[in-house]
Amino acid sequence: MIRFLTLHNFKCFNDAELSLKNLTLVTGKNAAGKSTVLQSLLLLKQSYEMRYLQDGQLCFSEQLVDLEDYASTYSNEPDVEDGAFYIVVEDEDDGRWAFTVDEGETGGKIVACHSEQSKPLAECPLFDESMLYLNAERLGPRTNHVRKTKRSRLESRVGDIHGDGAVSLFYDSIDKPLPVEGMRHVRGGNDLAGQINAWMNEILGQETILSADADPSTIYLKYGLMNGEGVEMRVSPTNTAFGHSYVFPIVVAVMTAPAGSLILLENPEAHLHPAAQVKMGCFLSLAAANGIQLLVETHSDHLLNGIRLSVCHKTEWGVGVLSPGLTNVYYFEEDEGQAFRHRYREIEINEDGKLSDWPKDFMDAWENALIKLNM
Repeated sequence: MIRFLTLHNFKCFNDAELSLKNLTLVTGKNAAGKSTVLQSLLLLKQSYEMRYLQDGQLCFSEQLVDLEDYASTYSNEPDVEDGAFYIVVEDEDDGRWAFTVDEGETGGKIVACHSEQSKPLAECPLFDESMLYLNAERLGPRTNHVRKTKRSRLESRVGDIHGDGAVSLFYDSIDKPLPVEGMRHVRGGNDLAGQINAWMNEILGQETILSADADPSTIYLKYGLMNGEGVEMRVSPTNTAFGHSYVFPIVVAVMTAPAGSLILLENPEAHLHPAAQVKMGCFLSLAAANGIQLLVETHSDHLLNGIRLSVCHKTEWGVGVLSPGLTNVYYFEEDEGQAFRHRYREIEINEDGKLSDWPKDFMDAWENALIKLNM
């Protein structure tokens, strides 16, 4: 697993040293620098997968992340003592990979970089084939999905960054075993597809039966809803909520992940009712407790509360207990009076589910609104 990430003169950060846990949330207002953290890792990942990093180069504009060019990535107000930017990744076993673009490097999509490695690139968890990233913009309801028989260099097991291969992976998971036994749902049966169904229902609070048929080029996703008499009623995917299609690739990604793998998620709360957002937080906590590393960008206090419930052993289904040492939160904000410089602070979740710090504007909109209503 990745345990430390260091950024220097990278976009809005002059210096950032982040400790990454099994489950790390990055939060803050819009344009506070949250996405920059994920983008730093995606820049390295796509440069590696496109075979540039191995040749001492970085690729700024591709399918995983588009940072345009070097000039757009280098800090607007860099550290005057050092005209370079660098990204350093460290794992839990003393592996360290540092990538530096020196001062004077001209703009362009591809630029030269210098690397210092304590281990081969292939041993960095970021470059493992199990690593995946899901963008905030995922696929809406669709009846037909292109059947994924092979992946491009920048696609993960769930396809592109929008999860366009999740349905194919679900179809291929029928009758396959669960990769991580600790992720087993008591109502999910023995096969992976049944477990995906069970966790979809758990998060969404709805009895839905997902199934799929296929021909050589197309996967046909089917939804079945249980009526009050226990009879399955067929419903077209295009007549179901966006929440289903937005949750689906996340559940598939997590349930097919081997222990030790890395998942980057943007806004897993999108299109979800607050109760489902809490359940999503509990679900991600269970994955983290079972050795799957997650770096999650979110605006949801409900998602955070689901994690807090997991830490203090109060999840509704009685599982998903997460040690407080395995999770943390980073709150990002613009440095006062510095338009292009951002700061951050680490917030710990204690064993009773309480937070070690509560900065101004951190997940407090609900409380502030109640105060105004009661004035």
